[in-house]
Parts: sequence; structure tokens; C-alpha cells
Amino acid sequence: MDVFHAEYKLKAIRRQTDAVLDQADFLLLPTAATTYTIAQVQAEPVALNTNLGYYTNFVNLLDLAAVAVPAGMRADGCLLGFR
Repeated sequence: MDVFHAEYKLKAIRRQTDAVLDQADFLLLPTAATTYTIAQVQAEPVALNTNLGYYTNFVNLLDLAAVAVPAGMRADGCLLGFR
């Protein structure tokens, strides 16, 4: 039953966001607040992956389309990007 309640709540949120998003041509968001090494992700995969999706998880939950666009390189060689 929890799954059905969550799905109904998500559908209600979709209806609310559809009205707001109808007023926008696009959203420009950071893809991730930081980057992690493979070892860091292996040590704490759920917590760090949750953090990586902080700005973008709603895109998937609301069935929106997204594109990640590189926006340059950091000093350590990691890509900067927007989704």
C-alpha cells in the first residue's frame, strides 16, 4: 500500500509542477554538487549517489527529459556540467 500511496502523491506533485513548468522554456541546473573517487563511491554507494542526484533526481521522478552538457574542466581534470 505504501507504494500506491507514494505513486498517488507523485502524480499530484506532477500536476503541480506541470503548471509551473508550462511557464518555462528550459531549466538550467548543476548536474552534481561535487565529484567522488571510485573508492569513495564503493565505500558509501547509496549516500554518495543520493548526493550526486540532489539537483536532478526530480527530473527522473517527473518523467522529464534532460541532457547533461559539459561546461568546462576543473583544475583536477574533472568535467563541470549542467543538466
